[in-house]
Amino acid sequence: LIRRKLVFSFFALIISYFYLLTKSQSFSVLPFSIFLISLGFFIPDIFLQNKVLKRKELIARSLPDAIDMLLMCVNAGLAFPAALTKVAETQSGPVAEEFSRVTKEVQLGQSRTDALNAMAQITNEIHVQRFASAMVQVDRFGISVSSVLEEQSTEMRASRRESAREQGQKVPLKILAPIMLFFLPCVLIIILGPAILGIIRTFSV
Repeated sequence: LIRRKLVFSFFALIISYFYLLTKSQSFSVLPFSIFLISLGFFIPDIFLQNKVLKRKELIARSLPDAIDMLLMCVNAGLAFPAALTKVAETQSGPVAEEFSRVTKEVQLGQSRTDALNAMAQITNEIHVQRFASAMVQVDRFGISVSSVLEEQSTEMRASRRESAREQGQKVPLKILAPIMLFFLPCVLIIILGPAILGIIRTFSV
Protein backbone atom coordinates (compact mmCIF):
# COMPACT_ATOMS: atom_id res chain seq x y z
CA LEU A 1 0.00 0.00 0.00
CA ILE A 2 2.81 2.41 0.85
CA ARG A 3 4.58 1.57 -2.41
CA ARG A 4 1.42 2.28 -4.39
CA LYS A 5 0.89 5.56 -2.54
CA LEU A 6 4.44 6.63 -3.42
CA VAL A 7 4.07 5.57 -7.06
CA PHE A 8 0.74 7.39 -7.49
CA SER A 9 2.15 10.49 -5.77
CA PHE A 10 5.22 10.39 -8.04
CA PHE A 11 3.11 10.24 -11.21
CA ALA A 12 0.89 13.01 -9.87
CA LEU A 13 4.02 15.08 -9.24
CA ILE A 14 5.20 14.52 -12.83
CA ILE A 15 1.79 15.46 -14.26
CA SER A 16 1.61 18.60 -12.13
CA TYR A 17 5.18 19.53 -13.15
CA PHE A 18 4.41 19.32 -16.87
CA TYR A 19 1.14 21.17 -16.29
CA LEU A 20 3.15 23.88 -14.54
CA LEU A 21 5.48 24.12 -17.55
CA THR A 22 2.54 24.56 -19.94
CA LYS A 23 1.34 27.46 -17.81
CA SER A 24 4.73 29.18 -18.16
CA GLN A 25 5.67 28.27 -14.60
CA SER A 26 2.83 30.31 -13.20
CA PHE A 27 2.52 29.73 -9.48
CA SER A 28 -1.23 30.24 -9.69
CA VAL A 29 -1.50 26.52 -10.50
CA LEU A 30 0.39 25.56 -7.33
CA PRO A 31 -2.84 24.77 -5.39
CA PHE A 32 -3.90 22.49 -8.25
CA SER A 33 -0.53 20.70 -8.10
CA ILE A 34 -0.83 20.23 -4.35
CA PHE A 35 -4.36 18.88 -4.77
CA LEU A 36 -3.23 16.49 -7.53
CA ILE A 37 -0.35 15.11 -5.45
CA SER A 38 -2.62 14.69 -2.43
CA LEU A 39 -5.17 12.91 -4.60
CA GLY A 40 -2.48 10.56 -5.92
CA PHE A 41 -1.41 9.82 -2.35
CA PHE A 42 -4.92 8.89 -1.20
CA ILE A 43 -6.19 7.05 -4.32
CA PRO A 44 -4.73 3.68 -3.13
CA ASP A 45 -6.66 4.09 0.13
CA ILE A 46 -9.87 4.53 -1.85
CA PHE A 47 -9.14 1.42 -3.92
CA LEU A 48 -8.33 -0.55 -0.76
CA GLN A 49 -11.54 0.56 0.97
CA ASN A 50 -13.51 -0.47 -2.11
CA LYS A 51 -11.92 -3.94 -2.01
CA VAL A 52 -12.71 -4.23 1.70
CA LEU A 53 -16.37 -3.40 1.12
CA LYS A 54 -16.64 -5.88 -1.78
CA ARG A 55 -15.00 -8.60 0.33
CA LYS A 56 -17.42 -7.96 3.20
CA GLU A 57 -20.38 -8.22 0.82
CA LEU A 58 -19.03 -11.48 -0.60
CA ILE A 59 -18.56 -12.87 2.92
CA ALA A 60 -22.10 -11.90 3.89
CA ARG A 61 -23.50 -13.63 0.79
CA SER A 62 -21.48 -16.85 1.03
CA LEU A 63 -21.39 -17.39 4.80
CA PRO A 64 -24.89 -18.99 5.06
CA ASP A 65 -23.94 -21.59 2.44
CA ALA A 66 -20.69 -22.33 4.29
CA ILE A 67 -22.59 -22.76 7.55
CA ASP A 68 -25.07 -25.10 5.84
CA MET A 69 -22.14 -27.24 4.69
CA LEU A 70 -20.66 -27.12 8.20
CA LEU A 71 -23.98 -28.32 9.60
CA MET A 72 -24.16 -31.11 7.02
CA CYS A 73 -20.63 -32.28 7.91
CA VAL A 74 -21.35 -32.17 11.65
CA ASN A 75 -24.59 -34.12 11.21
CA ALA A 76 -22.62 -36.67 9.17
CA GLY A 77 -20.41 -37.34 12.19
CA LEU A 78 -17.43 -35.02 11.71
CA ALA A 79 -16.12 -33.00 14.61
CA PHE A 80 -16.32 -29.22 14.27
CA PRO A 81 -12.57 -28.73 13.46
CA ALA A 82 -12.73 -31.46 10.79
CA ALA A 83 -15.92 -29.94 9.36
CA LEU A 84 -14.23 -26.54 9.26
CA THR A 85 -11.30 -28.05 7.35
CA LYS A 86 -13.65 -29.81 4.92
CA VAL A 87 -15.49 -26.56 4.11
CA ALA A 88 -12.17 -24.75 3.62
CA GLU A 89 -11.00 -27.45 1.20
CA THR A 90 -14.17 -27.81 -0.86
CA GLN A 91 -15.24 -24.18 -1.14
CA SER A 92 -13.55 -21.08 -2.50
CA GLY A 93 -13.76 -17.43 -1.61
CA PRO A 94 -13.05 -15.32 1.46
CA VAL A 95 -15.10 -17.48 3.86
CA ALA A 96 -13.11 -20.59 2.89
CA GLU A 97 -9.90 -18.58 3.29
CA GLU A 98 -10.87 -17.49 6.80
CA PHE A 99 -11.90 -21.02 7.79
CA SER A 100 -8.55 -22.29 6.49
CA ARG A 101 -6.77 -19.62 8.52
CA VAL A 102 -8.61 -20.73 11.66
CA THR A 103 -7.69 -24.41 11.17
CA LYS A 104 -4.04 -23.56 10.52
CA GLU A 105 -3.82 -21.37 13.61
CA VAL A 106 -5.36 -24.14 15.73
CA GLN A 107 -2.87 -26.64 14.28
CA LEU A 108 -0.05 -24.27 15.24
CA GLY A 109 -1.19 -24.37 18.86
CA GLN A 110 -3.56 -21.44 19.19
CA SER A 111 -6.82 -22.10 21.00
CA ARG A 112 -9.94 -22.36 18.85
CA THR A 113 -11.54 -19.49 20.77
CA ASP A 114 -8.63 -17.16 20.01
CA ALA A 115 -8.58 -18.26 16.35
CA LEU A 116 -12.31 -17.59 15.95
CA ASN A 117 -12.04 -14.23 17.67
CA ALA A 118 -9.11 -13.34 15.39
CA MET A 119 -11.22 -14.26 12.36
CA ALA A 120 -14.03 -11.98 13.56
CA GLN A 121 -11.58 -9.15 14.16
CA ILE A 122 -9.81 -9.55 10.80
CA THR A 123 -12.96 -9.66 8.69
CA ASN A 124 -14.76 -6.99 10.72
CA GLU A 125 -18.05 -8.29 9.32
CA ILE A 126 -21.10 -8.47 11.56
CA HIS A 127 -22.25 -11.94 10.48
CA VAL A 128 -18.80 -13.44 10.97
CA GLN A 129 -18.63 -11.83 14.39
CA ARG A 130 -21.97 -13.39 15.35
CA PHE A 131 -20.86 -16.79 14.04
CA ALA A 132 -17.55 -16.63 15.92
CA SER A 133 -19.30 -15.53 19.11
CA ALA A 134 -21.76 -18.42 18.84
CA MET A 135 -18.95 -20.96 18.32
CA VAL A 136 -17.07 -19.53 21.30
CA GLN A 137 -20.19 -20.04 23.42
CA VAL A 138 -20.30 -23.66 22.21
CA ASP A 139 -16.77 -24.22 23.50
CA ARG A 140 -17.45 -22.40 26.74
CA PHE A 141 -20.78 -23.93 27.73
CA GLY A 142 -20.78 -27.24 25.86
CA ILE A 143 -23.85 -26.46 23.73
CA SER A 144 -24.73 -28.73 20.83
CA VAL A 145 -22.79 -27.64 17.76
CA SER A 146 -25.45 -28.73 15.26
CA SER A 147 -28.24 -26.78 16.98
CA VAL A 148 -26.13 -23.62 17.08
CA LEU A 149 -25.14 -23.99 13.43
CA GLU A 150 -28.76 -24.53 12.40
CA GLU A 151 -29.82 -21.42 14.32
CA GLN A 152 -26.98 -19.39 12.79
CA SER A 153 -27.89 -20.55 9.27
CA THR A 154 -31.56 -19.65 9.73
CA GLU A 155 -30.72 -16.26 11.18
CA MET A 156 -28.24 -15.37 8.46
CA ARG A 157 -30.54 -16.42 5.64
CA ALA A 158 -33.29 -14.27 7.14
CA SER A 159 -30.83 -11.39 7.35
CA ARG A 160 -29.81 -11.94 3.72
CA ARG A 161 -33.45 -11.93 2.57
CA GLU A 162 -34.06 -8.72 4.50
CA SER A 163 -30.98 -7.13 2.94
CA ALA A 164 -32.14 -8.18 -0.54
CA ARG A 165 -35.58 -6.70 0.17
CA GLU A 166 -33.99 -3.41 1.25
CA GLN A 167 -31.86 -3.31 -1.89
CA GLY A 168 -34.97 -3.93 -3.99
CA GLN A 169 -36.76 -1.04 -2.32
CA LYS A 170 -33.86 1.27 -3.16
CA VAL A 171 -34.02 0.48 -6.89
CA PRO A 172 -36.81 2.98 -7.75
CA LEU A 173 -34.84 5.80 -6.09
CA LYS A 174 -31.67 4.81 -7.96
CA ILE A 175 -33.53 4.70 -11.28
CA LEU A 176 -35.20 8.07 -10.71
CA ALA A 177 -32.03 10.15 -11.15
CA PRO A 178 -31.06 8.69 -14.58
CA ILE A 179 -34.66 9.02 -15.74
CA MET A 180 -34.79 12.69 -14.70
CA LEU A 181 -31.38 13.36 -16.24
CA PHE A 182 -31.64 11.55 -19.59
CA PHE A 183 -35.19 10.41 -20.35
CA LEU A 184 -37.30 13.37 -19.21
CA PRO A 185 -35.46 16.03 -21.30
CA CYS A 186 -35.91 13.87 -24.42
CA VAL A 187 -39.64 13.53 -23.72
CA LEU A 188 -39.98 17.28 -23.20
CA ILE A 189 -38.14 17.98 -26.47
CA ILE A 190 -40.40 15.57 -28.37
CA ILE A 191 -43.59 17.02 -26.84
CA LEU A 192 -42.72 20.73 -26.73
CA GLY A 193 -40.44 20.86 -29.79
CA PRO A 194 -43.20 21.07 -32.43
CA ALA A 195 -45.12 23.63 -30.38
CA ILE A 196 -42.04 25.83 -29.99
CA LEU A 197 -41.25 25.58 -33.70
CA GLY A 198 -44.86 26.52 -34.51
CA ILE A 199 -44.66 29.59 -32.25
CA ILE A 200 -41.38 30.63 -33.86
CA ARG A 201 -42.87 30.33 -37.35
CA THR A 202 -45.95 32.29 -36.29
CA PHE A 203 -43.98 35.25 -34.94
CA SER A 204 -41.46 35.19 -37.77
CA VAL A 205 -44.19 35.71 -40.42
